[in-house]
Amino acid sequence: MKTSGDKYGLLAVSYTKKLVQTKQIPGKDGWENEARKVFDKDSYITKGCPRNCFLGICSEGLINGIPEGNYTSSILNREYGVTAINILRKNDAYKDRPQQLWKEVLKVKNLDDNKKHNHQMHVVCALWNAGLIISEKA
Repeated sequence: MKTSGDKYGLLAVSYTKKLVQTKQIPGKDGWENEARKVFDKDSYITKGCPRNCFLGICSEGLINGIPEGNYTSSILNREYGVTAINILRKNDAYKDRPQQLWKEVLKVKNLDDNKKHNHQMHVVCALWNAGLIISEKA
């Protein structure tokens, strides 16, 4: 049985593939439309942290096939996603360990190690493992 974190990762991958295939730009409404295919509870569909992490990564131009743009106003979740990608670029040992990746993000960001993540790292790990993250930003 897949956890909700795993489902957010699968959602990020499927939404990315749809965006690239249809040449659409990412957005909150598109994410939530895709989330309805994965989740049946509104609280999961509208959960901001994984969505804004995804949109933040897209905004930075870090996903193959999605142009850099302004897809979210989120600052923190964008930073968490970008930081996680930079960690994976140096050492992808965390690619299947979202909890440990989160701990590394907290270290880099100098944040309280008791701060809980909200599935942002599942999004990053799934995109990384699917080969959808640009390996190095030019």
